[in-house]
Amino acid sequence: ENSAAITINAVEGLSIGGGIGTNMNDTTDRTKEEDDLSTMFAVYTYGPVSVGYQKTEIDTEAANRDIEAEHYGISFAVNENFSVSYGEHNVEFDQHASDQESKGVSASYTAGSMSFVLVNNKKDNAEGTANADDEMVELKMIMAF
Repeated sequence: ENSAAITINAVEGLSIGGGIGTNMNDTTDRTKEEDDLSTMFAVYTYGPVSVGYQKTEIDTEAANRDIEAEHYGISFAVNENFSVSYGEHNVEFDQHASDQESKGVSASYTAGSMSFVLVNNKKDNAEGTANADDEMVELKMIMAF
């Protein structure tokens, strides 16, 4: 297993980068298969807004097992105490007819040593399985002492 990654701060507010690697997997017949992994990303921040995009590919040695994923998100710091964000993550599995689609929104508010966080995530076709949908809503109160 090997990997390498690089990040470049191209211009003020813009970070770009990528990585490559290999991963060895055990198969059901106890042999090893090598997966080639690659990813690239860009994040741009201007004032209170950050926007990010990432593309990831896993090229497996086994036929029809490749995976491609796209991720993007945006966050906005309303003020020093309150921020909101939204993100999507779409995954295409070669071995499945359905693509996994995930979406999420979150908000956080901090007052002194207390934070309140609200998260709502929804996933359709989990792991490429049609109609395997899931939704999670979470409200947290965090206190620092």
